[in-house]
Amino acid sequence: MKKILFVCTGNTCRSPMAELYFNALMAEKGLPHRAKSAGLSAFAGGNISYQSARVLAEQNINSSSFRSSALSRFALEEADLVICMTRGHLAAIADAAPEFAGKLHTLLEWSSGGDVPDPFGGDIPLYARTFAVMKEAIDALAAALTEENA
Repeated sequence: MKKILFVCTGNTCRSPMAELYFNALMAEKGLPHRAKSAGLSAFAGGNISYQSARVLAEQNINSSSFRSSALSRFALEEADLVICMTRGHLAAIADAAPEFAGKLHTLLEWSSGGDVPDPFGGDIPLYARTFAVMKEAIDALAAALTEENA
């Protein structure tokens, strides 16, 4: 079983959508891998953004129990893969905790490359477009993990 940690800035938009979608996908496929998420500038206990919750609801994913988390050393230690939304997030973690460099990846390494744009403050269509970009990469990540289990 792989433990995945998705990381963004505030842990209210991108990384929660990634975590909840990934976990729903793993449950659907009957795979044991699980994800958590955290933010570099997050505070503990916050809610997922309204827009993210709406986008996930369209995927039949309930986000009502989600609470934000700040990135911690423990979370980095516990994770097998730390998947960042941007190269900036990856660089910040690598600078602060270089011992985890081997676990660090950007989400879009599994698809188009580059960074997942931050939809913070945007409308639901912007969040839906952001989710679509992440979904493609998460689907590819899931396929890679499935191949590892085969």
